[in-house]
Amino acid sequence: MKQRIMTDLVGTLYTLVLELTVPSMAELEANMPKALGGKDWQANYQKFSAMVESGYREIFTLIE
Repeated sequence: MKQRIMTDLVGTLYTLVLELTVPSMAELEANMPKALGGKDWQANYQKFSAMVESGYREIFTLIE
């Protein structure tokens, strides 16, 4: 699973994007519990989520 974090620092608010590239939705679904259930993720997410006003998910298909 390829990952990158992007930020938009323009304007009055900040936007943080976590981009994941996976070969299939099945692989994403299989790996999410491992990724989000890790102790490091949970500890950092608790700190981060207190600063989040809103969020959403988008799923795109890469066409090459």
